Amino acid sequence: MKMLQRKWIPKVLIPVSLFTMTMIASANFCWGAEQRIAYKNLSYSFYDGSFVDPLNGWICGKSGFIYRTDDGGLTWEKQNSGVNDSLFEIAFLTKERGVAVGQRGLLLSTDDGGQTWKKEASPVAVTLLAVDFADENHGIAAGDWGKIISTVDGGRTWSDISLEEDVVLYSIHMVSKDEAWIAGELGMLFHTKNGGKTWEKMEPTMGTLFAIDFDPTGRNGIAVGIEGMAVLTKDGGKTWVEEKISKESLYNVEVVNGNALVVGDAGTVISYTADASERWKEIPVPVNMRAYWLQGLKHLEKDRFFVIGANGALVFIQNNQTYNP
Repeated sequence: MKMLQRKWIPKVLIPVSLFTMTMIASANFCWGAEQRIAYKNLSYSFYDGSFVDPLNGWICGKSGFIYRTDDGGLTWEKQNSGVNDSLFEIAFLTKERGVAVGQRGLLLSTDDGGQTWKKEASPVAVTLLAVDFADENHGIAAGDWGKIISTVDGGRTWSDISLEEDVVLYSIHMVSKDEAWIAGELGMLFHTKNGGKTWEKMEPTMGTLFAIDFDPTGRNGIAVGIEGMAVLTKDGGKTWVEEKISKESLYNVEVVNGNALVVGDAGTVISYTADASERWKEIPVPVNMRAYWLQGLKHLEKDRFFVIGANGALVFIQNNQTYNP
């Protein structure tokens, strides 16, 4: 079962043949009739996005693809990452400084908004699936085989702070420069209060957890995972409550003011309202997106979110409804 769960997440399963292409020097992204980004009449999957404000954002994906928007997602410009390895997560600290992580320990950084990207020395050689920053200096990345690395200079240099056990680590949330949470396979959560010098392991559920997030207070948190599983805390992770909220596997969650949005397989989008009688409510997406997994999820402002996924799926959500920008 362990090996099966290791390969469940979409960003590990994507067939390379779907993305075979001849690279073109420039790309024009536009909204298609079916609410997805079109690239020369073909569509490509994206894994993560990062917005520094409601207008300026970046998305990353298969074969080193990175695209930027400066108009809130109306148009997208391709950036040259300089690599062909898949990039699984991206984090921008300012409009100029950004970091992306990917296959074989790949670490990229930029100081000019992504116009140019530089490979940084990596202390690990395994796939890095997640990265998060507490501020412009302190960040953590993690991935396969229990590997964890940290930076105190905005991603320019990294130190190995890996676990001793073999476990796939899928998601990171940094509460502060000292406190962080990591979600992993087999229902494991890892928690540090000293910047990763030591980690406490918890197992609030039996199923693999693909994503974790907390609100700014660090008290209200949600982790989601395989076969619609969610675990919730309202006391900073001291106790967790397990709930099954979908039949589909869930790949990302954003917690905002105690409420949340969750995305996953088969175009699944679910809102969570803490003080409502019906706390979990599925949000309908366009018909063409129901066949695709959704994974990239970012809160933009108030109740507005940005979602991306397989086959160029891209949609914005506001007031629990999908819309085009």
